[in-house]
Amino acid sequence: MEVIREELGLFPGAGKNSGASPFDQIKQHRADGVEFWSGRDLMELLGYDSWRRFEDAVERAQRTAENQGRNVTDLFAGAVKKSQWGRPAADVLLTRYAAYLVAMNGDPRKPEVAAAQSYFAVRTREAETGRISNATPSLPVPQSMSEALRLAADQWEKRELAEARAEEAEEIVTAVNSNRGLNLRKFHKHYFPDVSERQFFELLYSSGLLIDQRGTRTGKNGEKKNGYEHMHPTYKGKPYFMLDGPMVAGKRRESTYVRPGRPEVDLRDLLIRKGLPTADFKELEAA
Repeated sequence: MEVIREELGLFPGAGKNSGASPFDQIKQHRADGVEFWSGRDLMELLGYDSWRRFEDAVERAQRTAENQGRNVTDLFAGAVKKSQWGRPAADVLLTRYAAYLVAMNGDPRKPEVAAAQSYFAVRTREAETGRISNATPSLPVPQSMSEALRLAADQWEKRELAEARAEEAEEIVTAVNSNRGLNLRKFHKHYFPDVSERQFFELLYSSGLLIDQRGTRTGKNGEKKNGYEHMHPTYKGKPYFMLDGPMVAGKRRESTYVRPGRPEVDLRDLLIRKGLPTADFKELEAA
């Protein structure tokens, strides 16, 4: 375990002699080329010393996938693996998306879990940008000017979409590494892009997760202003949100951020249960 932790960069002097990421080293491929991870192998890289505790994270990830309408058996395939004593032991084979969900549902206090979240976010970014470059040689040859213009417009739209997803994945990596998490608007854009910002925040207010102080303060000229604690987390919302911000002129300018790791996933699932349609992660499953 100490060697694994050193390769992850969790101890001083880590990474001096390491090559590929330890997550790449345990990655396997099916006959059709689709990559997968053994839960038994991934368990150690996530800092778990018992299968029972790791299985809790797997079960939470399965519930997340089910809430999103995914086929859980396609993402999490049951298997049996021989233990070091030669006895058969329960295992689960995880697609990249399933491994991503397991990392997001892991113990946020473990630095290994944060490393896994970063790894799978980066791999998602690479997959999104790589698909565009790999698809370029197989473009159909246009037979007319109108068809050429339409094809160019389609490719431009796909490229913009891929770049947007890449930037989004990069923001998630930064948020995870900073331990601050996503701000409310980035969380909304990432998980609920088809929901209007107004609908998103109205649900947070009506659910008692954020303080609603719209128009409760009067300015110098008599205009209505928001209260000083507007959009701050309520007592009910504190398990999901935190306040953070820089010092400006001796005063801290605090904003609300979503707690990274497990609280972020719990908040997403809570809002899904309350009726918000989430983003479609089918492309992440195939990546």
